[in-house]
Amino acid sequence: KVQAAVKTDEPAPEKPVTQKALGLDLAVLNKDLRSRYKIKDSVKGVVVTNVDANSDAAEKRLSAGDVIVEVAQEAVSSGDEIQKRIDQLKGEQARGSYEIARYYERRRKWDGAKMYYSDVVAKDPNSKYAAEARLHIDAIKTAMQNRQQREQFDYRRNRVGERKPTLRERRNQCKTQRNVENHRADANGY
Repeated sequence: KVQAAVKTDEPAPEKPVTQKALGLDLAVLNKDLRSRYKIKDSVKGVVVTNVDANSDAAEKRLSAGDVIVEVAQEAVSSGDEIQKRIDQLKGEQARGSYEIARYYERRRKWDGAKMYYSDVVAKDPNSKYAAEARLHIDAIKTAMQNRQQREQFDYRRNRVGERKPTLRERRNQCKTQRNVENHRADANGY
């Protein structure tokens, strides 16, 4: 049996196309969503249809029915635009952390450089900055191990409990020794 389809003048209700981003289900605004969430026709953007309870968005108290109008002062009209803009911002943050890490590395502040390079990898793991940061982290680890080995060697050279004298202290010791020798020479009549 074949049944004929009944044609009606009413269009079928649009199903909203949802996308996931940052623990949010997002959909482009349409008549159905506007009436369901009571959103005015003048509002343009992307509506949140669901929020993952374990996401950062839930911590920020976003809820279904909220409308995302812009991301970083740029208007958005789809979930793709939101995701693209967020990825772009992550890339910019990674680049900034990379530059800070380079600053610390040039000044041989290994702990600070390592921290910011790790931040680059965490913020945007697939970027060219992250690839470079991984190489720098390995080099810094080697440099820090070498420094620790040198410090242990220097410590072994000195007696237990005695710290290594500073350059100024060594110079003063030399001057004192010369003064004593000169004084002895004068006392002996040389």
